[in-house]
Amino acid sequence: MSKGFKSNVIIMVLLILTIGVITLGIKNDKKARAKDIEDVKIYEAKNTASAKKPGESTNKKADKEKEDTLDVYVSYSQEKI
Repeated sequence: MSKGFKSNVIIMVLLILTIGVITLGIKNDKKARAKDIEDVKIYEAKNTASAKKPGESTNKKADKEKEDTLDVYVSYSQEKI
């Protein structure tokens, strides 16, 4: 085998491996995003189901902080989409 042929084979193998790794990474990333979106929906459903009735809130500062935290989490997860 010539030196040029060996280098071409090595380059092709590395190229195929690189394409495979990138493809698997993209698939796993899509699955992770879908799971994150599902987790956010579950989290929101729990919070709306257990939300206080209007007029029951006595600690407005804590409620505001909770809303701000939720907004940041939801915004961050939606940016990934």
